[in-house]
Order: sequence, then C-alpha cells, then structure tokens
Amino acid sequence: MRSVVGLFDDFGQAQQAVREMLAMGIKQDDISLVANDVAGRYKTSPDAGEAGKRLSGTGTGAVLGGAAGLLVGLTALVIPGIGPVIAAGQLGAALATGLISTSVGAVAGGVLGALADLGMTQEDANYYVEAVRRGGTLVTVGADDQLTPRVEDLLRRHGAIDIKQRAAVWRQSGWKGFDPEAKPYTADELSRERELIRKSHA
Repeated sequence: MRSVVGLFDDFGQAQQAVREMLAMGIKQDDISLVANDVAGRYKTSPDAGEAGKRLSGTGTGAVLGGAAGLLVGLTALVIPGIGPVIAAGQLGAALATGLISTSVGAVAGGVLGALADLGMTQEDANYYVEAVRRGGTLVTVGADDQLTPRVEDLLRRHGAIDIKQRAAVWRQSGWKGFDPEAKPYTADELSRERELIRKSHA
C-alpha cells in the first residue's frame, strides 16, 4: 500500500475529495486529515449539531458538521507552531499522542515523524506541516498500487496544490523551514497570506 498526499487551500475541496475517495471504496481508516482552524470555522459549523460542538474541546469521537458521514474521530487540538487544528485518522492519532508530551520539540517531532512514516522526505514533511500552519488542509490516503493513480488524479481534480511550487513562494519571502516555536498565524494574517498566494498565481 502506498501513501498519497494532497494539500488544499480550501477545506471544502478536501471534503469533496474525501467523499469521492470513500465512494471509490477506500476505507475511512486509510484516510487522514489535518486542517488549520485558527479562525474557528470548522469546530463551530452552524449545522454541526451536538457532535460537531464537542469539537470545541479536545476529544475524539466527534463528527465535524460539514463532514458528517465522512470521517469520524475528528479531534480538535492546538499544535505548537501551527495553532488550532482539526485532525482525523493516523495523523490525528499521532498529533494527539504527541500532545501528551510537555516538550514542544516532541510534538513537532510527532507531526514530522508521522509524515516520515508515510514515506515522506524530511524536506517534504516540512513543506506540508508549514502549509497547514499557513491555513491549509492536508489529506493523506493509503491506497494499493491499482488505486494510486486514480487517487492522485482525484486529488488534483479537486484542487490539490503543487507543494514544491508553494514552498518556492515562501522561500522568496525568507522562509527556511517549519519552526515549532514560531508564533501561529492569526486569522487576519492567514487572510493576508491567502491574498499574497492568490496574487502570486495571477
């Protein structure tokens, strides 16, 4: 089984990709998701109901309102250097386990280590963690060799970005790598970041 990774600027695009993967027959247990939630949009979705509202505190077993019926076990966490996130699947479990430690470095190592376990290089893992820090949604999928090309195409069709191109834009602004001790972005800063990215692709 291979791991396929997609990074989305828009959480809705990630949701649509997950829906289609489940329709293809990929198991929920083979899909992980980590989404930046600095703005607090996802855990307080108006249609979340009681299950979604439980995400306002750290815990498992909740279902995000907008993703109801997709991924269960979503957890609300606060990750050093990233800030508030929602997470599910293998990556969510790794993040929650890392938070048991009091060491910021250990938590960051848990994030990067979980991505390395998926077969990522350290460089790529840094890119994806930084992308979540900057407001993105990361989706990882375990798929057999037969399904892998379909999953890769599906992620592209739903708007997955080219992470290396995005990292090149960050480097132009002086970025050198993910820093777990960096101050997380505020909602306003994320909005400005998105605008800069939009202009760089105009």
